[in-house]
Amino acid sequence: MLGGRPLQDAFFGSRSAHDTVSKTIDAFDPDTILVDMLRMAQFVEKLPRRPRGRLVLDMDDVLSLRYARMREAGTGNVLGAFGERLPKAVRIAADVVPKALLGFEERRMRIREREAPRNFDATMVVSPLEADHLRTQIGRPIS
Repeated sequence: MLGGRPLQDAFFGSRSAHDTVSKTIDAFDPDTILVDMLRMAQFVEKLPRRPRGRLVLDMDDVLSLRYARMREAGTGNVLGAFGERLPKAVRIAADVVPKALLGFEERRMRIREREAPRNFDATMVVSPLEADHLRTQIGRPIS
C-alpha cells in the first residue's frame, strides 16, 4: 500500500492529483515551480518530463526531527491538522499507537528529506538550525 513512502505521501497522493498537476504545468509552462511541503514533491518528481522552469522545494520544517522530538516526549499526533482529511481508522490508530506511528513516519520522512532535494534546484526550510541539519545530511545548499 505505502511502497516505502511516508504516510503523508501515501495519503496525499492520487492519480487524479498527479494528472492535474502535470496538465497544469504543461498548460502554464512556468518559469518557477514552488512546491509547498515535502508531501507535494511527489507530484513534480513523477512528471513524465522535467519542467523547463526552476524547481524550488519549500519543506517548511524537517519533519523527521519534529516527529523524533514528539516520539521522545511521548506527545503529539503524527497526523497533525492533515489528520482531519484521513479515514477514521487511521485517526484511531494514530491515537492508539502514537510512538510506533511517529517512529514509522520519522524513519520514512528522514529518507524522503534526503532524497527529494536532489530533484529540485533549491530547497528551503524555515529554521536555520534545521537548514544546517539538513545541509549536513545531504551535502547540498539549503536556504
